[in-house]
Order: sequence, then C-alpha cells, then structure tokens
Amino acid sequence: MPLVRIILGSKSDLEICKPITAVLDDFGVEHDFHVSSAHRNPDNTAMLAKKR
Repeated sequence: MPLVRIILGSKSDLEICKPITAVLDDFGVEHDFHVSSAHRNPDNTAMLAKKR
C-alpha cells in the first residue's frame, strides 16, 4: 500500500505532479496518484481520500 496518495482535480494537473512524484521516488516513498474531480465525482474523490 502506498504511503502517499496524490489526488489531482484534472488531467491538466499531471505536469504539476511530475516533480512531486520525482521527489517521492528520490526518497523511496511509495505513492500513487489518481485524477478525480471533487465537483464532478465527489463520492469517488471522498473514497480515494479516505481509502487506506
């Protein structure tokens, strides 16, 4: 299970995520990321935020 979950609001945020994931990789921190709009799909976004 990843230690860090990154939730992006849209695919256009993927470029912003690249440096973040690079730092996590450098430190060996397991992570994942998902694209989920809190406005378009609030239940899915809430589930991703709560999921451990």
